[in-house]
Amino acid sequence: MNARKQSENRVRRLAYFDTLTGLPNRSLFKERLAQRLASARSKDNGFALHFLDLDYFKGVNDSLGHPIGDRLLKEVARRLKSLLREADTVARFGGDEFAVIQPEISDPKDAAALAAKIVARLGEPYRIQGNEIACGASVGVVVVPRVHPGIEALLAQADVALYRAKNSGRGRYAFHTDEMTRQVARESALAERLDAAVQDGELFLQYQPQVELASGRIVSVEALVRWRHPVEGVLPPSEFVHLAERRGLVQVLGGWVLSTAAAQARRWFESGLEFGRIAVNISPQQIRAGSLSDYILAMAAETEIAPALLELELTESAWMEYGERYRTQAAALRKAGVRLTVDDFGSGFSSLTHLSRSSVSALKIDRALISRMDEDPEAVEVLRAVLALARALSLDTVAKGVETQEQADRLAAMGCRCAQGVLFAPPMGAAATANYLAANALPRYLA
Repeated sequence: MNARKQSENRVRRLAYFDTLTGLPNRSLFKERLAQRLASARSKDNGFALHFLDLDYFKGVNDSLGHPIGDRLLKEVARRLKSLLREADTVARFGGDEFAVIQPEISDPKDAAALAAKIVARLGEPYRIQGNEIACGASVGVVVVPRVHPGIEALLAQADVALYRAKNSGRGRYAFHTDEMTRQVARESALAERLDAAVQDGELFLQYQPQVELASGRIVSVEALVRWRHPVEGVLPPSEFVHLAERRGLVQVLGGWVLSTAAAQARRWFESGLEFGRIAVNISPQQIRAGSLSDYILAMAAETEIAPALLELELTESAWMEYGERYRTQAAALRKAGVRLTVDDFGSGFSSLTHLSRSSVSALKIDRALISRMDEDPEAVEVLRAVLALARALSLDTVAKGVETQEQADRLAAMGCRCAQGVLFAPPMGAAATANYLAANALPRYLA
């Protein structure tokens, strides 16, 4: 091969292949996708597009370094290729994103079968340079008929399906539907309005007590943000907090929630009301800013509330992804007396290592486990395991979403110390919460 031919091949490889994994890159993938779309139109042959990214990959880079992250990406590429047929195409789209074309499928079940294989294979632990890494994947799937919307619209649909898969708990796949597209349009409109909502006073807080199961004593009150939307009415945080994260508004939104909740707690304290601590949810973006501990302690000083009256809740998935980066800030907060809690525990894959070397004081058990305990023996066994883990690590436990006396009694018998849910009190405004605190009413299951 002459030098000119070698040079042309080198240029082509740089233009069309990913230098790290050796897979086709975004440009080559889009060319092949265009060819497949043309074939689908002329021959009426359907195919599936799979769009995926890795769960918790950023945490791997942050805690173990980019060389380990690169090795992980190479292993992901190897596993993907091992699952595919010769006719399939897999590409690295960029970062930790990959895409697969699965041609000549006769039934959407074929696409579901491959997506399930991808989730299962990429969810198996990785061992790289002595590190065991848990880093699964979520997959968005589009089944493409003869009539299709075009390349960019198709990729957008796959991205929407991927977003739904990740929002459903990660480590799973989701098919694109027209309803998803409508939901994206709605969320886009909400996001545009959210800027004004923060400034125009449309946000407000409700409060929900947490109680000790054995005594009924109030141990904490969680502050829950709501949005009084002018058209859609009152929206819960699940409808808009993720939009604030995408628009870079979390620092503003989170700061408002923290200061408002702390100021309210100060008023209760000055009134002589016993509430234990005031609990506030923290977003990963507030951790990424790098100065959360300084901000929290400065806010406590400004509102004249003791740090020991504050509790910060971060979801289990966020602890997994950002726990290493948060460790120094968490240690400073705990030293100052702030209580740190892992929220929605049981929904992810926290390791003993993460928990044992963190500064957390409590595990807040995911409400999905509580709702299933009445009819699902497996959920009960998971609950027992979580409570045993908490005891082994000397961590407090709080069950979320407790609705019935039977649930409360079973949780107490299993060793869960505290609970939160409508059995004790629903989320309430500040005045109603003050009345509840003043009355110090026993929960119904103890009355």
